[in-house]
Amino acid sequence: MEDKTQTTLYGKIEQELELKITNKDLRGGDKLPTESELMAQFGVSRMTVRKALDILVNKKLIERFPGKGSFVLSTNKPKIINRKKSEIITIGAIFPKLAPSFGTEILSTLSSITNENNVNFLYAETKDNSFEDESRAIQRMRQYANGRLQI
Repeated sequence: MEDKTQTTLYGKIEQELELKITNKDLRGGDKLPTESELMAQFGVSRMTVRKALDILVNKKLIERFPGKGSFVLSTNKPKIINRKKSEIITIGAIFPKLAPSFGTEILSTLSSITNENNVNFLYAETKDNSFEDESRAIQRMRQYANGRLQI
């Protein structure tokens, strides 16, 4: 049976963008053309472009942020440097308020990598990019890593 995405307009757009991602013409973090630019490029409606982008989101190839655009997700998993198996490393990450699906993807990936590598992972989210919130989060993470703070 023929794949419908190969014969539909949204399927052609989705396949072209996926090919650019696969061939590394578009890399993790790169911004895709706007919906308007894609509409003009392919001569299609906004609904057709959105359908193509939705497929790429479902394939976990891109992430969309209303008012900001669509961005390619990274397919590379970070690697932990070699160290003694008994040595425990603690790392911390502080993020501003994240979009739910994007934030979930980042935290899920970091969590699985740290769990696989015997690494403690600390996470904090700041409100409104507040310098004070970030400073407090860094201080608490340092206290925890140095054994002075119990969670």
